[in-house]
Amino acid sequence: MAVVGAGWPLGGWTSTPTAPAPSSSLSVVAVGGARTATIHPPATAVISAWKRGSERFVSERIELTEAGVSDFNRGVRLNLILRSIGFYCKGVNTFVCGPKDVDIFASVDASSARTGSVATGATVLALEQTHVANHGVWIRLDRGWACSTTPAPVVATLLKPAGCVRQCGGVCACASSCTNQVKARHGCNFRILFESTLLLAHFRRRRVVILGRHTASSSTWAPIPIELRPMSKVVKQKIKREVARNSTAKTTQLLLNAEARRHQPATSINSRDACLDRSAVPSL
Repeated sequence: MAVVGAGWPLGGWTSTPTAPAPSSSLSVVAVGGARTATIHPPATAVISAWKRGSERFVSERIELTEAGVSDFNRGVRLNLILRSIGFYCKGVNTFVCGPKDVDIFASVDASSARTGSVATGATVLALEQTHVANHGVWIRLDRGWACSTTPAPVVATLLKPAGCVRQCGGVCACASSCTNQVKARHGCNFRILFESTLLLAHFRRRRVVILGRHTASSSTWAPIPIELRPMSKVVKQKIKREVARNSTAKTTQLLLNAEARRHQPATSINSRDACLDRSAVPSL
C-alpha cells in the first residue's frame, strides 16, 4: 500500500536497541488547562537527539495523569482526542506491463535508441506521461520512455494504469479534462488515521479510521516496486540501532585503550591513540 510512512509494526516494536533511548514526552493539555496525559515514544525506539521536533510513532505510549484518570472515573471528556497521527497516499503512478514485453527508448520515438524493456506482468513507476500525435501515449520511466497506448487505427494498451485515482477522475495521470486548478492536494484522497481518545487511552487501545477512496473499482491495484519504495520507519529504526551500536563500540574501545595506556605507559600507540600491542588491551 502506497502510504506515507507505511511499514510500521502495528503490534509494537519487538527488537531492543543496544543503547537506551533518551526520554521524550509531550504533554497534552485538556480543557481548563489540566494536563490530561503524557505521550512517550515506544520503549525500544531510538530517538535522534539532534532531530528537530518530536518524531511520531503509531505505537506511542499514552499515560493518563491524575487529572486524566479523574476525568475517566467521572465519565467526562471520554471522547477527547489525546493523540492523532495520519497517513495519506502519495499519489502513485504505477503501470502493469502486458500482454507482451514493452521496449524502452531514449526519447518519445520508436526510432530512437532502445535502452531496455519491461517484462510482461512487471510493475513500473511512471514519472511523466505525454500524448504524442500519431505516436500514442508515452510514459517516462527511470530508464527512458515506453509507449503505454498505441495510436489509431490499432489502439492497444501495453502498460495498464494500476495506481491512484486523481481528484480530477484520472487514474495514475490526470484526466484529459483536468484544468490543474489545485484547491487542496491534487491526488488520491485515501487516508488512514490513528487516534487515541481518553477512553481508549485508559484501555491502551487505538482507533483506526480509513477515509476516502484509493483506486477506481475497475482498475487493478499494483503497489510501487520494492526497489523504488521510500524508506519506512522500521528501516530507519534499524539504521539508528546500528548507529547506536557502533557508537557504543567506539566508546568501549576508547576506554579500553585509555586503560591500557594507564597501566602500561610504554605501550606504543598510533595517531588515533589506539594501542598497537593488543595484548596490553584488557578484555571485556
